[in-house]
Amino acid sequence: MKIISAALFCLTVLSISCFSQSRKEISKAGVKKITETDIRYENGKEVKVVLSVTSYNSSGNVVECKEYDKKAGAFKKHEKFSYNSNGDVVKIVEFDSKGNETKHTVYKYNSDGMRTLREVYEPPGKLKSKRVYQYEK
Repeated sequence: MKIISAALFCLTVLSISCFSQSRKEISKAGVKKITETDIRYENGKEVKVVLSVTSYNSSGNVVECKEYDKKAGAFKKHEKFSYNSNGDVVKIVEFDSKGNETKHTVYKYNSDGMRTLREVYEPPGKLKSKRVYQYEK
């Protein structure tokens, strides 16, 4: 249980850094990219470490997010997002530090815009897992 709680906490923290502003605020302000930098002082010297670089489309949706380690600035995570015409995420591609795809997740929606399917693939397109969403009215 502790491992699951820790994993959920980490996922929440990582998601917040990529999505710190609302989509509406990003779109309205015309923001294309946000770079989040940690600045600390060690022995009287300023040390800057880039934590994340997040790119947005004109609708304010995150299209790419790169995250780095707070202590060393080392690569941590790189994701690219694709959306449908309703602004729903339809694909997330994750990359390693060399730019190689490590997995991609595909989402499908019904005519009401409700998510119906999530499929996770490993390269070169091997289905790893699937989650089906069913709704009752």
